[in-house]
Amino acid sequence: MAIVEPSFEKLWEEVKSEFPRAKIVRKDKSLFMKIIFSFLFFTGIDYINNFITTIGCTVYVPPSWDNGDYSDYSKYAVIRHERTHMRQFRSWPFGRYFWWINPVLMGFCYIFVLPVFWTTRSYFEKEGYIQNMLVSYERTGTIDLNYWMVKLEPVFCGPKYCWMDTKKSFRKWITSTVAKIQSGEIK
Repeated sequence: MAIVEPSFEKLWEEVKSEFPRAKIVRKDKSLFMKIIFSFLFFTGIDYINNFITTIGCTVYVPPSWDNGDYSDYSKYAVIRHERTHMRQFRSWPFGRYFWWINPVLMGFCYIFVLPVFWTTRSYFEKEGYIQNMLVSYERTGTIDLNYWMVKLEPVFCGPKYCWMDTKKSFRKWITSTVAKIQSGEIK
């Protein structure tokens, strides 16, 4: 396997080619994000400064995106993940022909559909995090199950993303996914 040194700029050009309206917006500069996340103040989690959010073709990033906290490699990994969400917004649930309703339905299911365990959000995020794992694998030629288990279990099975999956389901998925990446079944 050839080791790949990723380029954020090159990837962003590809994303812009696929999604001409794609843009990156800092959350602290977006009234829309401030309004949305003001409803989540009760969680005690700072969604403006600690999370990346994609809606449609817009990637909303924390203020630290521009101040050097994100390396070129980190930005590349983030955009690989978020491009997956752009594709989901474009095609789910009705395909390209109903592009105008997909973001509304996806947003509703992504945020509001309960029960909390195994939400639609879990399904979408798993597809995104596969990209993060692939970026790491492409760069190093290895993938460490324990690293990804420790890194992602709190995301999927904790309060940050509203317990979107059970530990048992998450562990089964992460173990299977890492094995499929190692075997070349997921590329």
